[in-house]
Amino acid sequence: MPYTPPIKSMTAAQQQQMLGIAELGLSWIQGKTALEEVQRKLGPPQHQTTSYRLSDSYFWETFSVDFIFNEQISDDGNPAPRQFVITTGTYFEPHIRMSDYETRLGLHRLVRGEKIDGLRTEISEFFNPGIRCADCDRNSVLLGYRLPLPVDAVFDVYGNFDYLGKNDAPGYASLRDPENLRKITFTRTYLTPTELHQRRAARRQQYGMMDLRTGMLCPETAIWDGWTENGATEAFLVWAGDPFPTARNVPFGKPIPVERVAARWMWLRENPHAPWSES
Repeated sequence: MPYTPPIKSMTAAQQQQMLGIAELGLSWIQGKTALEEVQRKLGPPQHQTTSYRLSDSYFWETFSVDFIFNEQISDDGNPAPRQFVITTGTYFEPHIRMSDYETRLGLHRLVRGEKIDGLRTEISEFFNPGIRCADCDRNSVLLGYRLPLPVDAVFDVYGNFDYLGKNDAPGYASLRDPENLRKITFTRTYLTPTELHQRRAARRQQYGMMDLRTGMLCPETAIWDGWTENGATEAFLVWAGDPFPTARNVPFGKPIPVERVAARWMWLRENPHAPWSES
């Protein structure tokens, strides 16, 4: 009969290592930490694959990590982050509860029907026990989260935490506050062109009703259109809290003389220098 190693509990140090790397992965998936910084902290990847996905992998005694890239989208000339996955070793139990990571990682529990960015509506739920799925393990639960991002982010970041309970059928009460964490998955999901168009139209209308003028304080870092009596004559990146500047009195390409005059400012598009931007 083959030997089966005993199940071990993670030590406090191993728990903190796992949570610290989860924190690093979440920072990477949202664009705050570059891959070079990841490799500075973790070292060169122990395994790389390009067959069916681009990924860098790391392995420790108690868990493994995959940094998965999006081959279709560029991020400063490199494939953008797509997914980050931590998988617990088969013979280890982390004993990590929800309270151990929720505040630390800044995650928001999913609420079906909740507004995400003032326009879109959340369709998923936080608590997803296997008992609801005919083909799922009834002793499992998936906890769903969203990372709060700026309202102009062009992607969402979702987190799934897969747990096993204590086989306490029929109610499986242990799934309400589980501790046997088997997998963490953070995923970057880009808004569709239709969703982006709808949100941009809504924001343009919202700020248009505010009648923002030269000298007034900018409510949001973004690209703004300056309008004069000659139409839209200029577009600037204006930072939140800064006063709106003057604008050219005629559009680019028109002959001089060009003067700068007071203008009305209209929201045009998201901040292109933000880590969540399309640019």
